[in-house]
Amino acid sequence: MQTTRYFPLTLIVVAIISGCSTVPNQSLNDAHSNYNNARSNPDVTNLTALELKHADKSAPVLNGIERPMGQSNKEGIIMKGFVQDIEDLAVKNDEFRRVIYTAKHCQLVLMALKPKEEIGAEVHKLDQFFRVEEGAGEAVLDGVRTAIRAGFAVVVPAGTKHNIINTGSVPLKLYTLYAPPNHRDGVVHHTREDAEADNEHFDGKTTE
Repeated sequence: MQTTRYFPLTLIVVAIISGCSTVPNQSLNDAHSNYNNARSNPDVTNLTALELKHADKSAPVLNGIERPMGQSNKEGIIMKGFVQDIEDLAVKNDEFRRVIYTAKHCQLVLMALKPKEEIGAEVHKLDQFFRVEEGAGEAVLDGVRTAIRAGFAVVVPAGTKHNIINTGSVPLKLYTLYAPPNHRDGVVHHTREDAEADNEHFDGKTTE
């Protein structure tokens, strides 16, 4: 009678890490293959520590942001979309506006406001969501001011006059979701002045 051998999860993970780290000249394709093999093994789960160690070095650059590739569902089918550490991206961003992903019905944008800077009062014919990742400020919705800080979310319904103001002494780092998209995919505005001078709008072209 043939005996099936099972290996502890710890040994499998150690073996994969060793295979990635002890061969300095290992190709990125091999690293990516190891990652996908690990993810497709039903006995290996929660490989977040391995997930981006080598695999994301072969990831494509999307609007200046590296995106992990090879995310697969349980059937092994490569999935589309954007999967990243949004808090890390938002905190590292220094651009006034950076569009990082555009889908048909929504758009993900990083923003950074200098001390005492504001987005500027505006009204959209779409819904908008903000989340603050670093710093402090005020959200103004139809004249109502609310103090916001890291961890705060703001939902702006279509037709609401709104503004986000950095009232602190350090940059206010946040990201926003437009639904539907509002800006041209991939656009980067280094400053508010650049944004105001650029009369761009969503042109119907998505990231994928």
